[in-house]
Amino acid sequence: YKIPVLMYHHLSTEPIYWGQSCIAPDKLREELLYLKLLGYDTILFRDYIEHLKTNKPLPDNPIIITFDDGYLSNYEYAYPMLKKYKMKASIFIIGWSVGRKYE
Repeated sequence: YKIPVLMYHHLSTEPIYWGQSCIAPDKLREELLYLKLLGYDTILFRDYIEHLKTNKPLPDNPIIITFDDGYLSNYEYAYPMLKKYKMKASIFIIGWSVGRKYE
């Protein structure tokens, strides 16, 4: 059973930062809505693992969305969209950066 995995990093409203690892929040919104239009249902890795272990059914058209490095923008921009569209995603943080303050 092959499931596509989409990986994002950082979101910014500043075009100077857009590139391979950063996109505009509006671009993410567009992509999430497109996935819904295509009939994808987001699942978490734990859903997939449970399926492999117990054969628990998955949605007909599953997809996994991840955010690497745990940027604050994941919470500020992505989380509200995911919640609004009733979609799931995993955010992977960098352990050593927890609790650090950046100015």
